[in-house]
Amino acid sequence: MWRAITQAECGQGVVVLADLGSSILTVRHLLDVVVHHVFRPDATFGVLEVGIQLPLHASSLGKAILAYSPVEMVEDLLAEPLPRLTKQTLSDADLRRELEVIRDSGIATERDEAVLGESSAAAPIFDHGGQAVGAIGVVDSTERIFPRGLARGLGAAVSEAARGVSRELGAPRWPYAAEA
Repeated sequence: MWRAITQAECGQGVVVLADLGSSILTVRHLLDVVVHHVFRPDATFGVLEVGIQLPLHASSLGKAILAYSPVEMVEDLLAEPLPRLTKQTLSDADLRRELEVIRDSGIATERDEAVLGESSAAAPIFDHGGQAVGAIGVVDSTERIFPRGLARGLGAAVSEAARGVSRELGAPRWPYAAEA
């Protein structure tokens, strides 16, 4: 259901990230793992990303999880300087500010922060206990994600998809309504 909603809404491929911090990876690794990848519905070339590790601080998927993580986890992550992957990678202070914005909006974005020319938008996935356990998002060229600001309908599509997956995981509620 979530894949159909997201592809129909934005015509993009879909990436799902699982927070494996408690079972496989630690926050010190600064990484989460892509567990599902759906290619764009058109014939655009794509690279299968299942299994790749993403830096939490430089991906919308990671930031969507971090924004709803315990304060101790964020502090642990920021205890050491974050690696700059591009000139657009956020500093510690900028990341803290952006996590506040994400908590207010329910949508995380990144623009050329991990890979130049590639950007993304994502929303957190919650489990039955209300914990952020993953994120679902869209990754594509910067021109497609941010043609003039965030692509129309993209925020609503990832929000709706995240809400659907969260509901399937028994989340009591998803904290943000899809944007109009």
